[in-house]
Amino acid sequence: MSPVTEVGVSSPAAQAIIEGLQPYHGGDHTLLNTLQTLDNFDKHRYPPVVVPIGVMQSARIGHLSVTSMQGPVLGRVKDGAVVMRFTPTPGSVVDMGLQMGIGVTFADGPPGKGEPVLDVMTAIRDYIRDQVLPPLVSYS
Repeated sequence: MSPVTEVGVSSPAAQAIIEGLQPYHGGDHTLLNTLQTLDNFDKHRYPPVVVPIGVMQSARIGHLSVTSMQGPVLGRVKDGAVVMRFTPTPGSVVDMGLQMGIGVTFADGPPGKGEPVLDVMTAIRDYIRDQVLPPLVSYS
């Protein structure tokens, strides 16, 4: 008996849909494996998260005349990383603002592979809502 029929799905069409969603097919299907790993995680331990991370949310540059520039780097920022470096043109006026934030990431390795917790959980929710449930609605 296949794992699909073991969960009580008798329709061959529904079985094919569920089989197509299995994580070993790769792609976004691996999000289901991440969810299962989180669900199976020992309920009496803390989830594998690391806090905090710096997040460069936005960079507003109103006026900037430079002779050289590196960045800005948006997204996750590791401790000590350079998010922006520039050499202003002598005598120029600089008008800019950087917006930083903090976040929580999963530890490196499974289940979240060092990614921000909110991003991973949002991706799982969106995948289930948009890809998993719609083809199964007619079998409920």
